[in-house]
Amino acid sequence: MLCLEAAKDANNRGNSEKRAISGPCFVKMREIRKQLMEDYSLTPEIIVNCQEPIDRFCKNYKTRRQGKVLHCLLGVQRSIPINLESPFPEKCQHAIHNLLKIGEVVDDIRVDPVIRAACAPILAGQCNAAIVESDRVYGCLMEARRSPNMPEECKYHLFELEFIVSRDITLDKNLFQACARDAEKLCHFSTGSWRKHSMGDQLLANCLWSHRHPTAKPRALSPSCLVELSRLMLIRASSIDLSPEVFQVCLADLGRFCLPNSEKHVARLEVDRRNDGDAEKAAEEQGMPCLEDHLGELQAPCREAVINYAKDIEEEPDLDQRIATACVAAEDRFCSGIRQSVRNQLASVEVPPADREAFLAEAQTSLRDAMFQCLVEHKNHPRMEPQCRSAVEHFQIISLNDVRISPGFYLDCQQAIKLYCQPPTDPAKVIEPMPQSKMEVVACLSRKLLEFSLLSSTRESSTAENSTAIPPRCLRHLRFELLSRAESIRLDPELDVACHLEWKRYCGHVESGQGEAIECLRQHRRQLSPKCHTIVFNRDRLATLDRNTDYKLLSLCEPMAHLHCPHLLDDRKGYRQLVFGTDLLDCLHAASTSSAHVDTFDPQCRQVVVKRLRMQWMDFRLDAKLNKHCRMDMKVFCSEEVESDSASAFDQGNKVLTCLMKQYIASSLKGRSPLTRPCASHIRTLLIAANLNHHMDPVLVELCHGDLHTYCSEELALSGLDGDDADGLVGECLRRQVALKRIHNASCVNEVLNLNLASHTDIDVDPVLVQDCAEAIKVACDKVAPGNGRRMKCLLAAMDNPSLSELIDAKCRRSLTLRQDLWAISAKISGAPDWRQLAAELNASTSRNFIFAVTCAVVGLIFIFGLLCGRVTRRVPVNMKEK
Repeated sequence: MLCLEAAKDANNRGNSEKRAISGPCFVKMREIRKQLMEDYSLTPEIIVNCQEPIDRFCKNYKTRRQGKVLHCLLGVQRSIPINLESPFPEKCQHAIHNLLKIGEVVDDIRVDPVIRAACAPILAGQCNAAIVESDRVYGCLMEARRSPNMPEECKYHLFELEFIVSRDITLDKNLFQACARDAEKLCHFSTGSWRKHSMGDQLLANCLWSHRHPTAKPRALSPSCLVELSRLMLIRASSIDLSPEVFQVCLADLGRFCLPNSEKHVARLEVDRRNDGDAEKAAEEQGMPCLEDHLGELQAPCREAVINYAKDIEEEPDLDQRIATACVAAEDRFCSGIRQSVRNQLASVEVPPADREAFLAEAQTSLRDAMFQCLVEHKNHPRMEPQCRSAVEHFQIISLNDVRISPGFYLDCQQAIKLYCQPPTDPAKVIEPMPQSKMEVVACLSRKLLEFSLLSSTRESSTAENSTAIPPRCLRHLRFELLSRAESIRLDPELDVACHLEWKRYCGHVESGQGEAIECLRQHRRQLSPKCHTIVFNRDRLATLDRNTDYKLLSLCEPMAHLHCPHLLDDRKGYRQLVFGTDLLDCLHAASTSSAHVDTFDPQCRQVVVKRLRMQWMDFRLDAKLNKHCRMDMKVFCSEEVESDSASAFDQGNKVLTCLMKQYIASSLKGRSPLTRPCASHIRTLLIAANLNHHMDPVLVELCHGDLHTYCSEELALSGLDGDDADGLVGECLRRQVALKRIHNASCVNEVLNLNLASHTDIDVDPVLVQDCAEAIKVACDKVAPGNGRRMKCLLAAMDNPSLSELIDAKCRRSLTLRQDLWAISAKISGAPDWRQLAAELNASTSRNFIFAVTCAVVGLIFIFGLLCGRVTRRVPVNMKEK
């Protein structure tokens, strides 16, 4: 039979050296193969070598024939044995393999009576011989394995055959003919041996699969082999027993974690298998997904095998059973054009012919995780099925256990990991350090990214991506991982552990994904434990310096960013990425407050922009511009405050910003500005924003929370959720309540008075006053230069001048009078300056050297006078002193 099959194959390939086999011989060969598959007793090797397993497991089928005994034996082979040893003698296994090879079941599946009966609906429909070539019927049936029309019994019996085929790919002629040359060239497999009875190498498919990337091995697979091999790998992903490299080493763990009733699993083969479909479904659910769920508890060989298998899932998501089952529609809907768009982009790049092959290989390798990233990016899309969303997130969680499960990230960041994140090893030992979890690596690299971003923020070239020591390709992967971490608390185990109680207490009503969890924790930051608060603060620091890691901002504002800030977006290489170091926030805020766009700007985006701007007020470390523009000013005027705030692991009131504002106000009142121009400009911008929108000053909101709701509830309602509709109404309400002495909270009063003092020095930082007095400024103070309180003095002089007072309307007069009253209150409650203030004033004075010299001269004169003139008082006897 083997000889005749070889001759038939030679004829099919057009080999003229072989004599053609006659038609009747073809028919007779098919009849013999069919008889062999129907009646096992026609194969002496099976009768001799498999009698014991047949009597033990398949005695109920001995009288039925029609291939039942053979498929019973195949089913026993698929089962997990109780004692982890095969229930078959080795000779029996070879006999079954040889029968399938002689019968050429894969080449013509219709010779198998069990398959014919179980798969009749599919064979009569989409896999009809009139539509599909006979040698492609088996492949057609396997392609339909996830179809709702596929009978479960058909699927079960197909997998019984595939259990053998997956261990010897020479049984699949289409596959092996496509890969024969690759098997010989790349894996040193003799192409002549596949026609023999001997079984092929179980790991041949894995060897071929490892050569699919040109950069991974010296040579790559041929396109035809890659197509056939990809089909096989997707089939093998359907059930764990079809992956011999995992199944063989994980038998113990499968029995321990996934099939506690394995004894029943074997015993069911001794009875009529009417529930084969249910058993197959249970086996799928209890196979690879179960091992992935227990990854940290597996024995070392099994764990390595599962990790090696999971490496390919990001490249081909359908290798994961959950994703393959739940995400068929999502892949077609969102990601169908991924591979074609990649090909188009690669084709559009001009590369010298000599370098083209290497360039294509590198580009394909760098984009091999694009399919999975596409599913992740669309995970929260309204049209994404919940089951697919859960499957994608489940694999994201699994990948956190070992950095190697994400090969794109691991390979592109390997140098950075070795440089910055390699755990210390004992030089005396040659043992390699244990692989790290991806969670640890991402945390380590994010700390380095924060460190490099802080260093680059003080340089002129801070917008250049080269300012970071992390390579660009690694940085792309790192930003993707950080964005995923910010999306769901389940993908941030560090935050989940530290903030679990706070999340349950304050955020139990919000979902774990879509960035809602950490957003809720931010809103309750004052109620967080120190450990939780520290981690939230560190996440905020990173998001402040690199907006690519801020999921909520990017997800809600991406359309607005494309519309209003296209200069900050870069779509090179097929992935969205913001230019490193640029501040997207300022651009979005400018667009949201612009009169031209205020009505069309997305309100959800505006709300999150205001929240991020508020965040900058909470700590100077959360304001990148403050650190950049006021670095020298903080050293000169606020060094103690910088030291105090920096010593805290999280935000505690932003003493540095308060200090700089006091310096700005005090110096402006005296007509000079010791702050550098960029710093003064930034402080001025912050004051304008705070006067216009109370939400921009979270310290004020926190200190005056009760008074706001008591006295300014109407203004709060008018201001909206983000405060951009307030136009300074809430701030004006607080000013009135302080002037009327209704607010007794000293901290709130001081905060309002400090904010009010700024308008004394620069009227433009008080937008409400500017709006109320716009006409008066235009008429009475048009020729007065702005700055140093000159326009404010002009308005006050005009209000006190009888000849000019008529130019000041009632609205402007009320606003000016209110501010004058508050200045008077500030003057009353400001006590005598302490020694620190006195020293600061003396140090800031231009005559400090003269004052120091005069003071020293006076002290010296007193000392000299005492030496020369002696005692001034009368001497008193000792007895008088004793009295």
